[in-house]
Amino acid sequence: MKKYLLTRLKFNLIFISIISCTTPSTQNQSTRLYDTKYQDQISERSAKTKKIMISTQGVASSQAGLKIFRQGGNIVDVAAAVTFAISVERPQSTGIGGGGFLLGKLDSDPKVFALDFRETAPKKTYPSYFTSKNRSSTTGIDAAATPGVVDGIFRLMKKHGKLGKTPEGIQKIMQPAIDLAEFGFQIYPHLEKSIDSKSKKLKEAGLLQGSDFAAIFLDEKMHPKKVGTLLVQKDLAKSLRLIAKQGPRVFYEGQIAKAISATSKKNAGALSMSDLKNYRSVWRKPVQGHYKGFEVFSMPLPSSGGVLLIEMLNVLKKLELDGSSPFKTENVHKTAFAMQAAFEDRALYLGDISKLPVNGMTSKKYAAEIAKKYSPDSNQRSQPKNPNKHDPFSFESNDTTHFTIMDEQGNTITSTQTINGLFGSGIVAKDTGIVLNNEMDDFTTNLNKPNMFGLLGNKANEVRYGKRPLSSMTPTIISKNKKTVLALGSPSGPRIISCVLLTTLNYIEYNLPLFESVAASRYHHQWLPDEIRMDPDFPEKTRAQLEKLGYKTNPKKLGCSVQAIALENSVLHGVSDPRGEGKSTGL
Repeated sequence: MKKYLLTRLKFNLIFISIISCTTPSTQNQSTRLYDTKYQDQISERSAKTKKIMISTQGVASSQAGLKIFRQGGNIVDVAAAVTFAISVERPQSTGIGGGGFLLGKLDSDPKVFALDFRETAPKKTYPSYFTSKNRSSTTGIDAAATPGVVDGIFRLMKKHGKLGKTPEGIQKIMQPAIDLAEFGFQIYPHLEKSIDSKSKKLKEAGLLQGSDFAAIFLDEKMHPKKVGTLLVQKDLAKSLRLIAKQGPRVFYEGQIAKAISATSKKNAGALSMSDLKNYRSVWRKPVQGHYKGFEVFSMPLPSSGGVLLIEMLNVLKKLELDGSSPFKTENVHKTAFAMQAAFEDRALYLGDISKLPVNGMTSKKYAAEIAKKYSPDSNQRSQPKNPNKHDPFSFESNDTTHFTIMDEQGNTITSTQTINGLFGSGIVAKDTGIVLNNEMDDFTTNLNKPNMFGLLGNKANEVRYGKRPLSSMTPTIISKNKKTVLALGSPSGPRIISCVLLTTLNYIEYNLPLFESVAASRYHHQWLPDEIRMDPDFPEKTRAQLEKLGYKTNPKKLGCSVQAIALENSVLHGVSDPRGEGKSTGL
C-alpha cells in the first residue's frame, strides 16, 4: 500500500505540474498540453460508457454505427456501417472508390488480425506509365487505382459479422449510409474548403465542365456549395442500394463495374473491367512489438506505419525516456531522433515486394545499433544516404479518415481508409456518385522526380500491375496481459505515424489522461526535409532549446485527427480529436 501511495503521489505531482504549465524538470519549461480552445471540447469529443464506444471523424457516421449495434449487430457490423456512412459523410477523404487497412481483435478469434483492402495498380500500367506519355498521377482517370473498400468490408462481414452474414442484415447495415446519401446533410467547413480546392484543380485540368463532380458538389452557377447547404448524393445512394441488394460483385463485375470501366475507357484511362473483377483484399499478419510491458500490434506492409512505429518504440526503449513530461527537451530530442531513423529506412527500403528488411527494422538488435548514434548534445541524424537532391519521401495527403470501435469485452476494430488526395482523382464514375481515388500517386511514378507530395521513392515502390502503393496508415491495437488497453489511428499521410507514436507515448509512458494524450501538441520529423514540424502551440522554451541542439523547427499543424478508445477499469473511454469534426459516442 505504501508503494502504491507513493506512486500515486508522484503521478499527482506530475499532473499538477502539467496543469500549471511547468515541467517537473529543473529547466522550468512550458508544458502547455494543447491549445486552450480544446478545453471547451472535452465534453463534446470525449465520452465514457460501458457497452460500446465509437470514435469517428463524422457525427452521422458514429450515429450509424450506434444504430446497428442497437439493432443487434456485433462490432464488425458496426464497423461496416461506419465505413459506408463515412464514405458518404466525408467524400473528400474516403469512399467506396478508395481503399484502406483494418486491424481487429475479437473474442471469436483472439489473435489480432489485419485486413488489407488497399488499391492496386491496373493491368495496363507499368513503371514508366506516368513518364512515357506525361500522364498525371494526381488528377484525372490515370490517377485511379483499383478500389478495395467494398471487397474488404464484405470479406470482413462474411468472416466475422453477425448481421452481415445475411442479405437482410446487410441491408440494415447499409441503410444509414443510403439514407444519408439520399436525404443529405449540411456541408461543414472542411468539406466546403475541399470542394473549392478540388474544383479549381479540375477546372485547370479541363475536367470540371459537364462532369459528375460539378453536378454533385457545385451549384447551378458552377460555384462550390457552401457551409450549411444540403449535400444530396442521389447517384451514390443508388449505388449503395445496388451493393446492399446484390453484394460486392455488382461493384466488381456488374452494373457499377461497367460504369467505372466505361468512365475510364471514355477518358483513355487504364482501369478496366478485368482489374475490378480480379481485385481481392488480403488477410495479413500484423507487425508486433513490445514496449515496457505492453504488446503493440499494427499494420504490416504495404503500409509502412506499423513497421516504423515498432522500430521507433524499440529505439526509444533503448534510449529510455524518463516519463516526466512529453515536452522535456531531452525526451523530444530522443523521440525526434527515433523518428528520423525510422523514416530514413522507410524512404530507402520499403514498398510492396516480398523481400524487404521488415524483420531487421523491427528487431531490438537493430534498434540498439541505431541508438548508438544518438548524441544528447546535438541533432546529427539527417545525413542523406540518397545522393539525389530531392526529398525521397512520400508526403501522402492529409485527406484520409480513421475510426476506432471497441466493446465491453475488448473486441476492437480500428481502420484507416482513403481515396488519397482531396476528392482523389476528382473523377466521379458516370451516374454512380462514386469518387475514384488518385492512389497511383503513392507509387514511385518517376525515379528521378518527386511527385506532388515530394516523393522520390525506390524501385520497391514502383508501379507494377497488381501492386499496392506504399502507405503510412497506422491502425494500432495495444494490449497488456492479452487484454486490450488502447486502440487508435489517424489520417494525415506520413504524420499519421508520428501522431500515433506520440499519442501512445502520452498515454502509456507519460500517464496522461486519454483526452490530453490525444489533444496534446505534436511534432514530427521524417528525416527529410531536415526539420521538426510542430503544432504552433508547441512550448516555446522547448522549441528554443531544440534549435540550440541544431534542429530547424517549422511551426505548422500536423493535420492529424486521432480517433482513440481506451478500456479503463471496465469503462470504455473514447476521444475524437478536437482538431477535427468527429465524435465519440456509445451506449
